[in-house]
Amino acid sequence: MTPPDLDLPNDVEMLKAMVLAMAEKATRVEALEIEVDDLKARNADADARIARLTQILKAFDRARFGRRSKKLGPASIACRLRLGSWKGVALACCHCRACESAVPATRR
Repeated sequence: MTPPDLDLPNDVEMLKAMVLAMAEKATRVEALEIEVDDLKARNADADARIARLTQILKAFDRARFGRRSKKLGPASIACRLRLGSWKGVALACCHCRACESAVPATRR
């Protein structure tokens, strides 16, 4: 079962050292495999975030440069970013005139 060119020592201590070295190598391989799996998961999360941010940027471009867009200014875009109103829900933040014209602000 063993290859003919495999030269194993007859000394028990050397065999023990070889087995211990193989066990350490197997432990390192397992640790590296766990690290690879972790990095793959992080990469997938980063890809999902990149895709979401790309969609947000495309929405900004459509809002700013689209044919039928309102051509929002930088202040209004910043306000909508702060409010998270890019999903079709217009909210008033009472900080800029662009929001005040979109939806009447509620007074507290």
